[in-house]
Amino acid sequence: VVSGLIQPDRIVDKVDIQYERFAKRVDVKKLKESIWGTLPFQDAAMDDLTRATNDLAIQSKVSFEELVQDVAPKVPPNVTVSFYFICMLHLANDKGLELVGQDDMRDFQILHDPSVPR
Repeated sequence: VVSGLIQPDRIVDKVDIQYERFAKRVDVKKLKESIWGTLPFQDAAMDDLTRATNDLAIQSKVSFEELVQDVAPKVPPNVTVSFYFICMLHLANDKGLELVGQDDMRDFQILHDPSVPR
């Protein structure tokens, strides 16, 4: 053994990861519409209660996990949580929603502040 040479890198065993081998076809536009239609603060005709809520700047919120459970029966079974999340990111950007994580990272809250313009 020659001193002063660099030690070889540690070799890691090959890990077999199960993944989809075929691309899924999901209509993202329809999925976004289904998600937005399920949210309690969706675009709707402004009634007296909505105006009062806007005046008070009360935030509405819903958890992502609850949202997925509510939307799942309305969409094809091949839609994965990843698709829901991607669509939620799009809606957050389009509709001015705020996504607030939890400390345990198991879920997040979707908030809507009516004072934020859409």
